[in-house]
Amino acid sequence: MKFITLILIFTFSLLSKEPIYYGIYGNLNLNSFNADFQSLDGFNTCCPGFLDGSGRGFSFGLNSRFPISKTYYLGVKIGLSDFSGELSRSEQTFINLPNIGKTTGEFTHYIDASISAISLEPYYSYSILENFNLNLGLQLSSLVSGSHNSVEKITKPKNTGTFWDEEKNESTNSRSRNQQSGDIPNLSAFDMGLTLGVNYQIQMNKDNTLRLLPEVSYRYGFTNIVSDNDWKMNSLNFGVNLFYVPTRYDIQYEEINNIDTVEQVKDYISDEYIIVGKSSIKETEKIEKDKKYIIKYISRTDTLFTKGKEAIIDYAKDTEPTKVYDEVAVKVELIALDKDNSLNELEEIKLKVELTSEVYPLLPIIFFDENSSSLPSRYSKVNNKNEFDLSQIEPNPINYNRNTLNIIGTRMIENPSSNISIKGYIDPTTESECSLAIQRANSIKDYLVNVYKISENRILVDNNIDDCIPKDLTRTQSEEGYQENRRVEISSNMPQLLFAVTNTKYEEPIEIEPENILIKVNADLVQAKKVLNQNEVYYPKNKNYKYKMLDNWNLTIYQGSTILLNKNGQNQYSEIPFEFSRKNATELRDEIDISVELEGVSSSGKTNSDFKKYKVVKDTSTTEVEKLTLTVFKVSQSSLDNRIKEEIRKFIKNLDENSVIEITGYSDDLGNAEANKNLSAVRAEEVRKYISSIFPKANFTKVIGIGFEKYPPGIKSYKTPEERFISRTVEISIRKRIE
Repeated sequence: MKFITLILIFTFSLLSKEPIYYGIYGNLNLNSFNADFQSLDGFNTCCPGFLDGSGRGFSFGLNSRFPISKTYYLGVKIGLSDFSGELSRSEQTFINLPNIGKTTGEFTHYIDASISAISLEPYYSYSILENFNLNLGLQLSSLVSGSHNSVEKITKPKNTGTFWDEEKNESTNSRSRNQQSGDIPNLSAFDMGLTLGVNYQIQMNKDNTLRLLPEVSYRYGFTNIVSDNDWKMNSLNFGVNLFYVPTRYDIQYEEINNIDTVEQVKDYISDEYIIVGKSSIKETEKIEKDKKYIIKYISRTDTLFTKGKEAIIDYAKDTEPTKVYDEVAVKVELIALDKDNSLNELEEIKLKVELTSEVYPLLPIIFFDENSSSLPSRYSKVNNKNEFDLSQIEPNPINYNRNTLNIIGTRMIENPSSNISIKGYIDPTTESECSLAIQRANSIKDYLVNVYKISENRILVDNNIDDCIPKDLTRTQSEEGYQENRRVEISSNMPQLLFAVTNTKYEEPIEIEPENILIKVNADLVQAKKVLNQNEVYYPKNKNYKYKMLDNWNLTIYQGSTILLNKNGQNQYSEIPFEFSRKNATELRDEIDISVELEGVSSSGKTNSDFKKYKVVKDTSTTEVEKLTLTVFKVSQSSLDNRIKEEIRKFIKNLDENSVIEITGYSDDLGNAEANKNLSAVRAEEVRKYISSIFPKANFTKVIGIGFEKYPPGIKSYKTPEERFISRTVEISIRKRIE
């Protein structure tokens, strides 16, 4: 029967859209006894008859509710219950009073019972009102232990008098008698009771996955605790239930198609045809109350080829000799992708730039692959010190940190009195040997010694075999968390050795219009037959005309001697997305056209080209910007250490009252989005407070935290541990007007 009940509960829970509750409960039990017996078998507890009793106990255990609908639940509790209490019955007797002698008094028979049980309580729950529930259940208990202490005590008068011994006709000089203890004889194996209660559900967290249900219930027992006595147990219970309720959503699927068709005119084709473009599929999720919407966006651009010029047809006689005639046809178009996703032919390129200088953090940490001590390939390595040139690195925090060892090696050469200390670590979840941590540290030392010829006595490796777990261990139970623990940390006796990298001033584009360009390439090889004794080419309908791929085409976009894009291909029709990077946008010069040239080449050596020019309009802002991306914060921390304070102090040393400051806090993508956003806001506010303490008149126009809603400057993903470390940052921007 129990098995069938559990199967039914499980089936109902699967069919229901409501979530299952998993939890614990605890009760304070005000026990009461209904009884009608004179004595326990084998003990001198004889009296006119025990009728009632009371006591306090407890119960606790596991609780689960299985939904049948939004208002009906089947539940089950299993736990430990305490049915303890005391029975008593008073009667008249003779007692001895000082100075009076034998007289009438009252004494009470007591049974103090301690009873423990393992209880299983299936119950039915109904939501009377929202969050207010009525429960009806059947409690089945296995009585696992029962003991008692029995005694008779004089209760009237309260503080004086002793029992009178009728046989000896004298006082016993005692106020209690027949004191006994032991196991309760004939304790029943099972006990049953009916429960009725009410509870109220309280939301404990934002996601409503933790719920607290204070509860009041009454248990009415209808079986005897002792098999040969009439002794039943009831209780009034005050308790609380704590449930974990995993979110169960009603999943709705939506599909949104965004299909554009681009028309292309082709000369000399007989029928229209369409080429289906490659689909781009993106899925997003949206949650509204108990519904989860999974939305699939399908974007695709098809190309419709329509007729252009009609072929000039000259039906030559079959007897006339012919040869194959090839013609190269190429065409290039630049389409502007506007902010509203509309497509328009490109007319000109507009740039707004401002003079910018940036300070980027140098992360003195090198991360390693699992169970490896080899420097990962994503870090830049050179064969000798002369191959590294810091000025040739595109300004970007990731680019600089991919070159951390090269920057440190160069600075150690420039500062002969500087030394460094290297400490290696392992991830304790996925790695076990501390020797691996030492090997990782030595691989860093070997690189600096062999490539930059740094003396070995200037590099101290920590060889402590018993200390290889990071003190700020990343405890995120995922591969991302484990990656961050597999690292080597570098420190120095000369702080400036690990200072941020300062970039020279450059023109940074703050607006580019259009932001994206679509380059459309048409490159065809047209083949037809040519009559040898005539000059013109003819294209017999549906017979001799062939439309083939070129052997090669080459596309070049350039301004003067600066090449912005160079690409080769063979496809007859290609769409090439092009976005101005910060580097090539800053290289553009005002009032000099951008040239776009497409050249096609056939196997026979024939060529043809298409050439376009587009105007460049460059507007230089009257504002100069200085940006500092702070040295990274520790995991889940917002406090400013001395290194960060020193970076800020150096950065704002030339701050004046006409400058305005913007502060933006960021975080990595590990953990809760809202918590990370709040943490990034706290980091930004801590920086504001510190700047204000140095320069009270500082003018702040923006102090915000955006978590990981947007990548920090120079970060394009959170895939690697160094990208996530650098994302725990605050960017300070100081804007000054140029006189």
